[in-house]
Amino acid sequence: MANILAAAEAARVLRLDPTDALLADMLPQIDALIKQATGRDWALDSPVHPLAKRAAMCRIAVDYDLGAMNQSQIDVMERSYVAAVMQLETITTNLQAVQNVNAAVRVVDMVTYLISSALGLNLIDYNQLLYAGQYNVAQTILNGKPYADVAAIQTALDTAVKVVLP
Repeated sequence: MANILAAAEAARVLRLDPTDALLADMLPQIDALIKQATGRDWALDSPVHPLAKRAAMCRIAVDYDLGAMNQSQIDVMERSYVAAVMQLETITTNLQAVQNVNAAVRVVDMVTYLISSALGLNLIDYNQLLYAGQYNVAQTILNGKPYADVAAIQTALDTAVKVVLP
């Protein structure tokens, strides 16, 4: 099974030989920590998201630095790890939200997904529409799926709202 970090990448961080047995033990543990923190198994991605790699590098450096770092360096790595994990959580939420939009089969569900904070869409123009207009926009979004990402949904929303707005 692949890990977020390849043995060679982890070995560079820890200044170990890539065949060191310690790496084989560490890498799945680091993956499990990041999966637990973000709710997603980033090791399954191909290629692995760069933020997941950054989080893994920071975590492995802190957890297995073998006394190589001083406290200020550890603090920097901890903050970098937390920042990367927070960004990965947002990505996970956005991916799930896009999956929800793509799985919608009813307009009423699409309306719910569009206005959810998980997508983080700009709804200023959409919110100016009456219910019938919002329904028409949601129907257009439903008909246009699947969407690759939040940006594609936002573009489709903006285009549909322009058609409905007088």
